[in-house]
Amino acid sequence: MTTYNPPTKGYKALNNHTESGNDGGKDYTCTLTRIQRFKLLEGKTVQIVDSKGDLIKAFPLTLFNAASTKKELVSDDKIALGSDPSIVQAKRLLALLLKIPNAGFVCDFPAVEDTRTDLEFHSVAEALGVGSFTQRIFHLYFKCVNSKVQTVANIEAIAAVRTPPGDKIYKQMAYHMAPALAVLPSCIFRDAVKRTATPTL
Repeated sequence: MTTYNPPTKGYKALNNHTESGNDGGKDYTCTLTRIQRFKLLEGKTVQIVDSKGDLIKAFPLTLFNAASTKKELVSDDKIALGSDPSIVQAKRLLALLLKIPNAGFVCDFPAVEDTRTDLEFHSVAEALGVGSFTQRIFHLYFKCVNSKVQTVANIEAIAAVRTPPGDKIYKQMAYHMAPALAVLPSCIFRDAVKRTATPTL
C-alpha cells in the first residue's frame, strides 16, 4: 500500500495560519494547491455571530485564517459582526467562501449588478477581512460614480449603505456631482439626474 505524503511546500503555513508572513486573503489562497485548499475545511469551527450574539454560521477556522487578513477578529472561538453589515449578504459571502476549498481555482466573487446589494456584499467582506475577493466590485462602483452623474435610484441605494466602503463611494459620488450642483438650479439638476441612464455594470 502506498503511503500518502502531503506536499511540503506551504504545508506549515497551511497548519498555522497565524504565523508571521501569512497575511491571508485571495492572493494567499491562490498559492495553495487544490489538495491544500481541501484541507481548509478540516479542524475546529468558529461561530460567526451578529451584533446581538445570534449565530449566523459556524465556519471552519482554518479556512477563515487562510482567506481573511483579520485573524484578530477571532475571540473565544467567535467572530462578531458589527451592527452595519447585512446579515443576508454575510450568509451569501460565507457560502461562497465555503466553495473555495473544492473549487478548481480561486477567483473574485462577482457583482450581481444591484447597487445596494453589491455594496453591502463588499462591506461585509471588508468587515471580515476578505475584501480581496470583492475588491473588483468596489472598484467597479468607484469608477462608475466618478465617471457620470448617477440616477436617483442609485444615489438613494448608495446613501443607504452606511459602512466604510459605502461612505467612500458616497463621498466620491458627491465630489463628482459637486460641479453640477453648483451650476444647475436644483430643479434642473434633479431632472438631469432622473434622465441619466443607470450605469451598465
